Amino acid sequence: MNTPTTAARHFAKITRCPYTGAALEAVSRQRLLELLTPRGAERLPAEADSALVTRGGELAFPVAGRTACFLESDALPLRQGADMPAAPSSGEVREAVRSWYDDFGWQRTDSGELGDTGLFSQQGAAGHGLYEMSSHLRILDHLPGGTYLLDAASGALAHPEYRAYSWFYDYRVCVDLSITALGEVSARLGDHGLCLRADMKRLPFPDGLFQGAVSGYTLQHIDAADQEAALAELVRVLAGGSSLSILTNVAPGPAGRLLHGLLRRWPGGDAQSDSTAEKVQPPSTLYCHLRPTAWWRRAGRRAGGRVFLRTLRLLRKDEFEKVFGSSTPAARRLGFLERLFPRLLRPFAEYLWVRIDKSR
Repeated sequence: MNTPTTAARHFAKITRCPYTGAALEAVSRQRLLELLTPRGAERLPAEADSALVTRGGELAFPVAGRTACFLESDALPLRQGADMPAAPSSGEVREAVRSWYDDFGWQRTDSGELGDTGLFSQQGAAGHGLYEMSSHLRILDHLPGGTYLLDAASGALAHPEYRAYSWFYDYRVCVDLSITALGEVSARLGDHGLCLRADMKRLPFPDGLFQGAVSGYTLQHIDAADQEAALAELVRVLAGGSSLSILTNVAPGPAGRLLHGLLRRWPGGDAQSDSTAEKVQPPSTLYCHLRPTAWWRRAGRRAGGRVFLRTLRLLRKDEFEKVFGSSTPAARRLGFLERLFPRLLRPFAEYLWVRIDKSR
């Protein structure tokens, strides 16, 4: 093919080099091979059908289908001696998280379920599935629609309510470290989706591109030293007057420690009643650094937005099942209380909804 793909041309309109800030243009694979150094040509993925090249002619980023790759390891030199982007100081943590998801989290278990879903979550009609789904749907009121929705660390979009977030947007732009996850996303979204393998601390977008943004259970898996920088990046690329919704576990305060300490001592209950009770075993521990509500308030303000903190869910999956088993009436009642008293219950919450509104 002598011309770049439609997806590559679209990427060229909305992205920039995350390392130099330079504008990008789309080229075909044939043209790219003419531009690459021998070292770059050796590293060009076989599946790449186009590329994005910096206007100054230093670097190229491969595009395969509807996925563009922007990590340092993806960058290809276009001339001898071109400065290649250096790996970040937190690269060891980032690589461990990427590997955990590529090798386990977004792989299918013997039952056909994704590893991450089986470990942390639940799909289906059992009580916790309803409890989790209804909490996620609260976010929809703050996603009014537009041209582009950013989904930062989208994962594999395993839950149907996640896919509802972009109903009123022309395009859902999904960023993730895991190429496995992005393959799932591309298959689910088709032409509605644009996928990028990129670092959340170095998003390859201009300021103010997105009319809405979501990030689910993600910042806690970024190196602690980089979490505030990643949050600032999410706000930077958000259009004025738009909202960023972050779903996250929260470091518990005294009230939270008391509640969850009591739940650990709760008698057995019907914890084995749902189809995901047989735990899948990950290959390693997933890096996680939780922040208290005060940190979210400070960091969000420093990033340039108004911060609203609300209870997302009081209980983890194992806690819900220990107390309520598979009860759907309990899920409805607990969810109703959380919606009715989102600030009152916040000190007890296991999961927080952080909403940051960017001023116009």
